[in-house]
Amino acid sequence: MTSLCPDKCGSSGDMAKFKVLKYIDFVVNGQSGTEKLENYQVLISDYYKNELEMPYVPIIKNLKEGDEVTIHVEYVYDTTQDTVMPVENLISIIKK
Repeated sequence: MTSLCPDKCGSSGDMAKFKVLKYIDFVVNGQSGTEKLENYQVLISDYYKNELEMPYVPIIKNLKEGDEVTIHVEYVYDTTQDTVMPVENLISIIKK
């Protein structure tokens, strides 16, 4: 879908990529997010390279390769749409 509208869909831009070393806690509510990931990625800019106005973006931009972080991610169900879909919320990212 993003290839059809990369500048308008809000799902394309620069991604920050992390290797998952371990899970501190893993809770599954429902059927979403049931698999543990080996890698985690999050969008940090839009198609035009403008940084997203999210509190975690400056933290990520100041990281250096090899830095270790703790990431808290929560999956919730968006019931406001015709089709209920899981939505990923990055709650926090903390450098160790």
